[in-house]
Amino acid sequence: MSELGAQSGRAVARGQGVGVLPQPRLDSKDDRRRRAAVNDGPLSVMVYLRALELGGMQLSLLRLVIGLSSLGFRVRLVVQRNGGILASQVPPGIEVISLNADRTMSSFVPLVRLLRSERPDVVVSGLVHGNLAILAAARLAPGVRTIITEHAPPRSLIVLNGSWRYRLLPTLIGALYPLADAIVAVSQGVRGELAAMLPSRAPIAVIHNPVVPENLPELASRPERDPWLQQGAQPFIVGVGRLCSEKRFDVLIRAFAQLADGIPSNLVIVGEGPERERLEALIDELGCVRG
Repeated sequence: MSELGAQSGRAVARGQGVGVLPQPRLDSKDDRRRRAAVNDGPLSVMVYLRALELGGMQLSLLRLVIGLSSLGFRVRLVVQRNGGILASQVPPGIEVISLNADRTMSSFVPLVRLLRSERPDVVVSGLVHGNLAILAAARLAPGVRTIITEHAPPRSLIVLNGSWRYRLLPTLIGALYPLADAIVAVSQGVRGELAAMLPSRAPIAVIHNPVVPENLPELASRPERDPWLQQGAQPFIVGVGRLCSEKRFDVLIRAFAQLADGIPSNLVIVGEGPERERLEALIDELGCVRG
């Protein structure tokens, strides 16, 4: 993960380690066997991601993978292509299967073949395009149950992108999402927006992201040597999230530039993503100082 900062116009990009994802607290062996066992073997779960890139959804599902594996489930990660900053966080005992595809559309046929050959009990996916691919592929692999998750308001994604591929999404969501065995939203807000796009009979559960790691006290107790965080330093504002258009960090930067004209202060944006260069250019354009 990295930081983008501005100090009354001073901005900084500093590399940060992602950190080791904590192992969840385990119950007794009997509890794990009872929860994970189906008939004579462990429940087989596949979790489908575009890539192990840095993002809230990816972190959430990776923590889910680690937790389910620790509870005795047979869990495998399926990605369109190997690589990504989170790849090093996958424990050695969890298999990662690459479809060797550059886009969701080109991953569809390999995905169908995989589901037919491996026959997992359950497939879990996240984000709209991945959810649609899993639901369509599962129709061609009878017996595979599907759990789809939504981690952001879908209409915001559709409006911000605007291309015909995104304008088709409401129709596809309305047609395919009801086919899922379970639909999960990470908040009541996401649930409400998604419900408006689905038939009234489609149930949507709310399960919040696992955002608080067990090693939080240890992380919080580490000494912080950054000069921006020392006693007597200027006040600072922190924004955290993936650097993508729907997060609207450009609005935060413009607002901060106006604030900094009258109040000495700093801005730190923690995250990484495709909008990084554009946001750095905006900081320069507004007369802020990057460092």
